[in-house]
Amino acid sequence: MSRIVSSVANWLTRVFVLLTIPIGAAAADRLQSGVIDGSQSTSTSESTDAGGESATDRPLPVIGIAAGENTEQGLALAWALRQALDSSIEWKSATVEYSFDTLVSGSGCPQLPDSDCLAKIAKKTNLTRFIWGRLSVAKGHIKAHLGLYESESANLNAQLEYSAKFTDTFDEDLLRLASVALGQMLGPLHFPVIVHSRERTGELLVDDVSVGRLSDGIAKVSATAGDHSIRLVLPDATTIARSFHIRVDHPTQLRLDFIDVPEG
Repeated sequence: MSRIVSSVANWLTRVFVLLTIPIGAAAADRLQSGVIDGSQSTSTSESTDAGGESATDRPLPVIGIAAGENTEQGLALAWALRQALDSSIEWKSATVEYSFDTLVSGSGCPQLPDSDCLAKIAKKTNLTRFIWGRLSVAKGHIKAHLGLYESESANLNAQLEYSAKFTDTFDEDLLRLASVALGQMLGPLHFPVIVHSRERTGELLVDDVSVGRLSDGIAKVSATAGDHSIRLVLPDATTIARSFHIRVDHPTQLRLDFIDVPEG
């Protein structure tokens, strides 16, 4: 009987993968134009529970992006950074009273802030830590420099290169790029995954790493943005497996059942 169940589970997994290939390929095609300098997207999952330490305990303002005449691109990137922080389980963005342009001009700083300017902004806003950035656009291509300013430690930086067409504030590709860039400075960002199953209990493994257990058919876990695999190992060692994709803009809902059940 276990062989039959395993065969059915494997067949369902193959069908799911085949159905999702066009979507994954389209996303990959779009992301070929977006490059994170010095790092690749982290896909390692950790056993951080989505209901763990509140992200509100770690507010982090994104004060803005110096973009010159490329206002649309600057605003889109700043929004994506804030959204990635708010969607993660580790962080939360915080509001700033003044606009970035006002802070820069009011501090008597150059259009592209230097270290002295950032220190003045920190003093003016009473912030000890914030995210800022600058970008330039040439031939339809964006080069962005992001920085994490911390008054009592060395500042950390990340570089982004991507298409200037990424100006839609609901663009998942831009959100993913923002989350990876933030991860270079803050450590990998994890996003909530809610698992449902007709099974009542069992161990959950994401990318072969144990992340928790089902409790009455539900579990809250987390993973980094991108593609992953998940397995539910039942008490009799029977396994239900599937692939899934973590988005940044909303929590991921997953079902793990032997018989396919529509996801709600």
